[in-house]
Parts: sequence; C-alpha cells; structure tokens
Amino acid sequence: MRRPRWWAQAARVRGALALLAFFGAATAATTAAVPYQISRSDRAIVKDSVGGAHSQDRDVTLTATDSDQFDNDFLRSLAARSLATMPRQVSALVTATDISVVSSGEYPIMDPGGPFIGPDKHMVHLNAAAVLGYEDHVRFVVGSAPTAPPHVDSASSSTATVTESAAISKTAADLLGLRVGSVVSTMATLTGLHKVVIEYTITGIYVADNPGDDVYWRYADQAQGLTPGTICGADEPDVGYVDDPKCALPQVVWRTDLLVSSVADVDAMGVQAGAGKNTTTIEYVVDASRIRVSELADLQAAVHRLVVGGQGLSLQDPQGRPYPFAPSTRLDDLAEQGLIVQQQARMLDFAVLGAALAAALAAFFLMLRTVVTQRSAEIVLCKARGARPGRLALRFAAQSSVVVAAASAAGVLIATAAGTAAGGTVRAWIGAVLLTLAGGGAVYLRVLAHDDRPGSARREVSEADAAARIPRLVRDIVVPLGAAASVGVLRSRGSANGSGSFDWLAIAAPALVASAAAVVVVRAVPVLWSMPFAVARRGRGTVPFVATALAGRRVPVLAAPLAGLVVASAAATFAAGLDSSVTQGVRNDALYTVGAGARIEAVPDPSKFLENSGVPIALPAGLAASAAAVPGAGPVMSAFVGAAEIEGAPAASANVTVLVADSGTLRTLTDRAAHETEGRSGRVPSSWPMTPSRPGTVTALVSPALAGLVGTHGTLGLVSEQVEVDFVAAADLPTASAVTGEYGSGSAYVVLPSDQLRTGAPTPNTVWLTGHPDINALRKLPGVQPYFPLATFAQASAAGYATGRVSAAHAVLRMTELLSVGFGLLCLAQTMAGARSAARDSALLLRVHGLSETGGRLLGSAVTLPLVVLAAAGGLAMGTALAPLLGSQVSDTPPSGGWLVPVIGAAVLCTVGGTALEAALRRRQQMSVRLRAAEYE
Repeated sequence: MRRPRWWAQAARVRGALALLAFFGAATAATTAAVPYQISRSDRAIVKDSVGGAHSQDRDVTLTATDSDQFDNDFLRSLAARSLATMPRQVSALVTATDISVVSSGEYPIMDPGGPFIGPDKHMVHLNAAAVLGYEDHVRFVVGSAPTAPPHVDSASSSTATVTESAAISKTAADLLGLRVGSVVSTMATLTGLHKVVIEYTITGIYVADNPGDDVYWRYADQAQGLTPGTICGADEPDVGYVDDPKCALPQVVWRTDLLVSSVADVDAMGVQAGAGKNTTTIEYVVDASRIRVSELADLQAAVHRLVVGGQGLSLQDPQGRPYPFAPSTRLDDLAEQGLIVQQQARMLDFAVLGAALAAALAAFFLMLRTVVTQRSAEIVLCKARGARPGRLALRFAAQSSVVVAAASAAGVLIATAAGTAAGGTVRAWIGAVLLTLAGGGAVYLRVLAHDDRPGSARREVSEADAAARIPRLVRDIVVPLGAAASVGVLRSRGSANGSGSFDWLAIAAPALVASAAAVVVVRAVPVLWSMPFAVARRGRGTVPFVATALAGRRVPVLAAPLAGLVVASAAATFAAGLDSSVTQGVRNDALYTVGAGARIEAVPDPSKFLENSGVPIALPAGLAASAAAVPGAGPVMSAFVGAAEIEGAPAASANVTVLVADSGTLRTLTDRAAHETEGRSGRVPSSWPMTPSRPGTVTALVSPALAGLVGTHGTLGLVSEQVEVDFVAAADLPTASAVTGEYGSGSAYVVLPSDQLRTGAPTPNTVWLTGHPDINALRKLPGVQPYFPLATFAQASAAGYATGRVSAAHAVLRMTELLSVGFGLLCLAQTMAGARSAARDSALLLRVHGLSETGGRLLGSAVTLPLVVLAAAGGLAMGTALAPLLGSQVSDTPPSGGWLVPVIGAAVLCTVGGTALEAALRRRQQMSVRLRAAEYE
C-alpha cells in the first residue's frame, strides 16, 4: 500500500511531530478540563455558601403578627399569591412552602391543686402551634395527628373552656408522664375577670424520623422535648400566670410545644375577639441546587429589593385590609459571599491556566522551529527548484495541523473518559487546531523567508539579523512593562473591572511576569558569559580562551529553549505554590475544627437529658490515660469547656465559651499540634499565666474577636463560682476555637488557668490528643459512649479535601503542574539538542589545540549546564515570587514552608541529571581532516 505523499515527506521529522502531537494532546486535555473543573468549583461554591447555610438564613421568611384568626385555606392562598408576586429570581428557587402559626403567649400546665411541677421541680409552660403538613414528615409511635375541631364552652360569664386535640413529642411525653388520651389543662386570665381554660387531649405521640435541616421537620424538632427558660412572674392556682413587673427573682421553667390541627385553633385567646396576637410565619424553601453562579448578582439585587423595598408583598386579608408581612432572609448576603469566593476561585484558575498556556506557547513555537530545523536539507532542495517560502510554510503547517488536530481530539476524549473534562468542550481542541495553523504558518513563513537555520553552528550575522534587533528591543521593553502594568492593575483593583467581568490584563499577570523573567534571563546570559571569557583571556593557555570564545559564540542559539524553560519552570512553581496553599488551607481548617490531633467530648445522653439543665457532665474515669495509650497518640490534655457569663463588659456578648486547663499542658498541646499539622495558629503567651493584679483574681486569655470588647477586668460566671478575671492577652488558639459556638456566641472564648482558681478547676469534660490516633480506636475506649462527639485531624482533613471546590482546585493545579513540567522537559531537551552540534564542532576544533577526549565530552555539559541551571533558577525564583507579588487576589492562605524543597529538588534532578545523562550517552567523537578543513574554510 502506497503511503500518502505528505506523510512520506515528513519522514525526517516524524519524531518531532510525534512529540508535538503528545504535547498537543496534553494541552487540549488540560484546556478542556479546566472549564469543567471551574464549573465543578462554581457548583461547590454555591453548595457551600448557599446550600451549606442554615435554612433559616437561606430561606425567605414572611412573618406577621395579627389578632384575627384565619383558616388553613386562606393562609395557603396567601402564601401562593405572595410567591407569585415575588421577583422571578427568587420565586424560581422555591420548592416548598412551610406555614406555621404559633400562639402569642405561653400558658402554664395546671393541676387541680396548682401548677404542674415537672423535672427538677420546675414549672412547665406550653406553646400551641400549627404547622401545615408536618404530620407527613414525622412518625407517630402512638395515636395519630389531631383532627378534631376545638369546642368552646362559655356557660359561665367569667370562664370559657376550650377543648382541643394536640400532638406531643415522645421525649416530652415521657418527661411529663403523658400518653394518648391524657388531658393537659392550662389557664389564662384575660382583661378583667374573664378566664380561659384550655384542655388539650393528646391524640398522638411522634418521634423524629427526619432530623436535620428540613423545613417541615424543623418546628417539630424544636418541639421534641423541654427547653429551659425563665419568667418574670409566677403561676397561681385558679389564675394562671401572673406577671411581676419588677422581676426581682426570675423563675426557672420548662417550655414545650403542642401541635394542633388548624391555624384557627392555636390561641385560646382567639375565642375572645381582638384579644391576643398570633405569629404567622410563611417560609419559602430555597433549593440551592437551582442557583447558578452566573445568576448570583441578579439574585442578590432581587432579594435586596424584596427585603428592603417589600416588592411582591402587597397582600390583603379577606376584609381587604393590608396584611403586614415582614420579609426576612440572608440569601442576599449568602449570594454576595458566593460571588466573592467565585471571583477569587476563577481568578486563581485563570491565572494558573494563563501561566501554563504561556509555557505551552513557548514550547509549541520552539517545537515548530525544531521541525523546520530538521528539514533544512529538504528546504534547500525545494528552494533550489523554485519553491516559494509561502507554499513551503503552508505545506509544513498543514502537516503539523493534521497531527495536532488528531492528537487534540484524542486528548479531549481521553480527558472526558477519565472524568476530568466534559465532552461538550470542543472549543478546546478547535482552539488548539486554529492556534497550530496560525502559529505554524507564522513561524514557518518567518524561518523560511529569511533562510533561517536555527541551531547552525556557522550562522553569521546577516542583514535580517540586524533588522530584527529593533523588534527584539521593542519586545524586551514591552514585555516587562506589560507585566508591571498587569501586576499594578491586579494589586490595585483585583481581577474584576467596573462592569463585574474579569479584567484580562490582570488575569494575564502571571503569564506576563513569567515571560518578562524569560526575557531578563536570556538577556543576562551574554553579560554573565563575559565574566569567564574575561578570566580565560587573562589566563595562560590557548584551550580555555578558545573554548570560552566558541561557547559564547554558540550561546545565542539556545535563547529560545532557555526562554521556554524559564516560563515553564515559573508556571510549574507557581502552580505548585498555589496547590500547597490550598492544602495548607484545608489543614488549617481541620486544625481549628478539631483543636489538635483528636478530640473526645463528653456530652449528655440526648434521649435522657434536659438541655442546659445544669447537670454536670464529666469524662469517664481514666479516659485520658487510656487515650494516651492509643497507637499514634501523643501528649493528652484534659480540660473543662462550658458556658460562662461575662459581667462588667457591656460591649461583649453575655454568653461565651470558657476553657479551663492547666497552662503548661495547654501550651505543650497547642505548640505540638500546630507543629504536627503545619497549622498557622497562635501560641500561648510565654508569660501567661501572670501574677494577678490582686488576690483572688485570675489572669485569662481571650479570643481576638473578644479582646477589644472586654477591657482589662471583669467577672466571669462559671457553673461552680463567680471568678474575678484580668484579661491580660489575646490568643488565637485552635484548641479553644474548636468548641467555640457550642456554649457561647460566635468566636468568643475565654481561657482560664486551672491552678489559679480558688475552688479548683471544674471537672474535665473534654480531652484533646496530639499525634494521629485512629478514630475507631478512640471510639472503642472504655467509657466512650456512642453519642460522644469524636473528631480527628485526619477525618476533618479528608472531609475538607472531598469538598467540590478543593478537589476542583487540586485538579486544575495538578494538571497545570504536570503540563508545565512536561513543557519544561521539552525545553530542556531542546536546549541540550541545540548545544550538541555546536559543542561537537567546538570540541573537534579544540582537539587540534590539545583538548583531551574526556574534555571534549565535558565541553557540551560545561556550556549547557550553567545555562539550564540559570534558566531553572530564574523560573523557580519568579514562580515563588508570583503569589506574594500578586497579593491576596491569588491566594488567601500562604503555602507551607516545606513545599519549595521538593520543587527545587525536582528542578535540580531534571537539569543536572538530564545534562549528565546526555553527556554520558554521547558517542565517541572522531576527528577527520575533512572536518578540520571545513572549520577553517
């Protein structure tokens, strides 16, 4: 079978074309994978910023307080009309509607002889609530949902009796001793002497089948058991609750909810027209999966109009009066946060991709130039027979384009099959083909038109070279100026311009900076080479001087591959640094989630404990010693964490988290945990604990968020005692941050040294471990209950790496690293190949002047090695400086200090090892009279 003519003509360059095809496939695969990974990152950002928020922040809630009673159908129609008039950007996200009505007041459970006494000898108050559709989302273990309408008996002019049916949670029923058929009586006094007695008959007892952030379950979850509270008054027999305006001594009560069948049955005071007000809430469930990143800005504006301007809320009740709904949601804030994160993520992706494509272009044009060089004999023959340079350039470009097109398509298909790209991104390989056509034609035409033979050892300065000096000078000035301008734009206003789209000059900053570094390195080579030339000229002997002169004559031949090596090294180092910063961010988050290598926290049994009842919870005896014996565990610290109240600091939150631990153990734990996890966290001050300002005072550390609010002195109310505290320093401690929010508000915590407390430290309820213990081994320790919260650094890190945003960023960065390393190796190979023929001719010539055969072998390496080391060092330095140079627009988390060691090691191995291998494999050189004569022609 006859081979195609164009393929037969490419016999001399098939190896170069195969290499070009390989890197074309890699470039197309990366270019196709990056948009797919960016879309993955966008979806993860929406999921984290909007979907990960609490439903009460994400959903749109309409709240109204009214004294009139309406039925279920009216509220459903009201919710539908309100949804229909909302902005389209908001209404399109709603998947369900939750309607609830809660009574305006709470009423005490009354026994015939007085108030009902519940657990811990506290009184119990009831709230009546109706949640439309809740019965379909809970499981009734006994009985069924209430359906009977209320019955009102007003036989007495001073007392009205209302009989209703209701449902109660199993936890509350067990604690109060109720069952199906039980009757719960409450009493309320209206204006004057009118009294209302409400008798709730329990028709069903339910349990949680769907715990979590579900709109229908949320209210039933709140009504599961008893929650603590205080009242300013007392419950009186035959009267009910009596308010105490002075509130001298607040009474502790338990509160629970009963679920009734209809919104018209909620408030017993509703039987008296106009008395009391119910709180009606219509909550529209927002499905975060329907939100697209491109719509976040419009969504933010629409939600702002809804909340601030009340757009879509011109509603009326059946009598034609305005229905005063007040909208509330944080969806606009969540959308704004998502926009900020998305722009930062895209900035990172585009910046890294730009740097990688700069390296790709450098290697691509270098490869095309090499293809022309290897066909020099064919070019001379074709020109001798009258072929025009344009026709030759078109033929060579067509051959290269066919190869690159097929390889690009294969690269996209392979990336799609591997799951790292989407098959629809055909623009990637189409772009690669067009780039090959345009770039190949330009390179071939320029080389062929000027009869340029790159790599020729005998190339003399021509008129074309002299004419090219001006464009080179312009390029050498414009590229650094463009890099400086792009960096200035990026640092001053970020990657987004005034219209909200990306500023591509800022996006191109890494690529321009890497190209500027390449220009500087290439232009610095002759200056640096003049130093050994000056030394050799003053020395004795002919060989060093002639060798240095010949090497300097061949240096310009290596300019193109050296520039490509600088750009590729900078791109790979930049991507590796950002990859390390992403990893470091996950490690920091995991450290602040756990507090050390692992944490075990003792909590009450949720099925038996009443929330915040004050019952002390302690670690099982000997747990700290048992945990220290677990394989992989280091030093262990037992501590008490709990809620505390700050007095004397009105600017601070009343409730904070307090951590009581031994100061020395805490310092050892935080230092070792931060070292083991490479986390950037604060340390315990070396001077803490200090000598108190006066006897009986404790010196305390506070969180940075609390430092400016508490002053220098205050009173801290613990469970066991009131402590006078001197707030001496702020410390950002992961050990304390890990439990912040469980007992206090926000990021506020106070750390107390146990040795300064008068009555001794509270009983420890939390243990922290350093090292990397296995969570399954910790779970099996004696005394550890299944409901104890356990967390390990490895577990939290794995969860962080599994998030869509982090995995997408890793995919983009690692593909960029591999691609840039591949292009760097290609440029390294081209550098050594370009220097080989020049070094061979120089070595043969120097043999006449007494150079040994071993010296001839080493001559090529002596020329190549300093150049490639200089190029790699320039690329490493610029890649390392890119992230600090571009500022926080690129990465919020600085990389860990150890990432440069493997990067520099890989660069040294490739450059030095590659040069040494090339010298070792070089064949023995033979001298001939013909070659010597040719050198002196």
